[in-house]
Amino acid sequence: MDIKATKNISYRAPEINELYTHGPHYAYLIEEQGNSKFNTEKSKSIELSSIIEIGNFSNKLNLYKTDYSDFKFRRLTGVSRGGVTVMEWDETDLETKGLEYEFKYLYEMPHDHNLTFTLFGDFVENRSKRKLFIAGNYLPNLPNEKHGISLNYQHEELTAFSTATYYKKQKESGGLMYGGDITFPSYTLVDAGIGKKYHLDKLDVSVDFIINNLTNTEARPASSQLKYLAPLPGRNYGVNIKIDF
Repeated sequence: MDIKATKNISYRAPEINELYTHGPHYAYLIEEQGNSKFNTEKSKSIELSSIIEIGNFSNKLNLYKTDYSDFKFRRLTGVSRGGVTVMEWDETDLETKGLEYEFKYLYEMPHDHNLTFTLFGDFVENRSKRKLFIAGNYLPNLPNEKHGISLNYQHEELTAFSTATYYKKQKESGGLMYGGDITFPSYTLVDAGIGKKYHLDKLDVSVDFIINNLTNTEARPASSQLKYLAPLPGRNYGVNIKIDF
């Protein structure tokens, strides 16, 4: 069993977009306004992590808390111009805290067939330390809680996997519009894939076929800037080829 505690302090200078952006951004249907007087962002974080390994079972836990000074975010101004909503970069003091977990078990079958079961997820809470115009005490576009399960199969050079991840409906969200932010329903994304590695003379070739969003679910992540305009891609396929020489 390993237990580790860490404390970090970091600084981030404002990005050029946060400082000087000025004008319409039609991809998001907004007009952005920067602020050249922004302060340097500072964060203080504390993490407590543990790893437990017993036979084929492993458990990882990570408890964290981060306090931001002058955290940068975009907020409403209450103004519309040229058919788009005007949003302004602002800063606030933000507290984030949460718990990440991963439980993994390796099931060894005869003839070198192995299955790995994994439970994973995180709990997260974000809250502004001061009340913000329209947004209140919660910032928009921050990640929400998720939990998942995955199954991985391996036999010699053949691998396969399937993962289902449940994204919980956001409990609290800052207003991106008058009357409060729209909180979209929870959703589950299912991914799957199969791959094999081939040895050709002096080359090692790995070929993987992957299906993302297998159930063709409409998913609008709380952290997405485009969630009001379009969901994530529906069912889609991909082939990855890797050559080592």
